[in-house]
Amino acid sequence: QVPSDGSTLESWNPRPLSLPAEGGGVDLLISNPPYIPSEKLPMLDTSVRNYEPKIGLDGGPKGTNILAMLIKRGPQLLAPDGLLALEIDSTQADLLKQLAPGASIEKDLAGQSRYLFLRKERAS
Repeated sequence: QVPSDGSTLESWNPRPLSLPAEGGGVDLLISNPPYIPSEKLPMLDTSVRNYEPKIGLDGGPKGTNILAMLIKRGPQLLAPDGLLALEIDSTQADLLKQLAPGASIEKDLAGQSRYLFLRKERAS
């Protein structure tokens, strides 16, 4: 919950996600998580830096803290053949492909690597 006075959040304590029942899960999990590397925050356009909560932007030293968690844990929440879709920073594509070799990286309209898609395999 973002404070009503416009101040930014400095910590985030989400409730634990419950895993779906055996054979359950979601078909699509989409996230635009914080993915900006911490050192890039001061260089963001002021229209972003001055109005977005820091917790919604700062993805840690490489910008991949939340992305790595979603790549690791996301498939547990997906139904067979479910899809994990993440927005990423264009500089993270190679690193994230190492974390998720089966993922595809797609470009945005400006030609920048911007989206990661990872499909959960159906059980054989």
